[in-house]
Amino acid sequence: MNINDLQVCEVVEFDNQIVGGLTADVKGEAIAAPGIAFADVNAEAIGLNTIVKVGSSADVAPYYSSALYHGYGAAWDNKGYSVDYESDYAYSS
Repeated sequence: MNINDLQVCEVVEFDNQIVGGLTADVKGEAIAAPGIAFADVNAEAIGLNTIVKVGSSADVAPYYSSALYHGYGAAWDNKGYSVDYESDYAYSS
């Protein structure tokens, strides 16, 4: 079977777009109990242009603990955008 390359190119040509759309997603978790703390965050962005920023911290002491995370993801092209942000804090004494 022969396929004309020019016809195939015309069918799948998208001007400055990501085929399948744009996505930005942030997921995280913060847990604290006396003597233990955990913070984790993951951010993902898929698009023509993207920004991803994440941060986490955990402080542990014998009688108190705290955990903090934040994440930001953004993706955009000339047709639209997708943004997600998440932050959480846990403290225990």
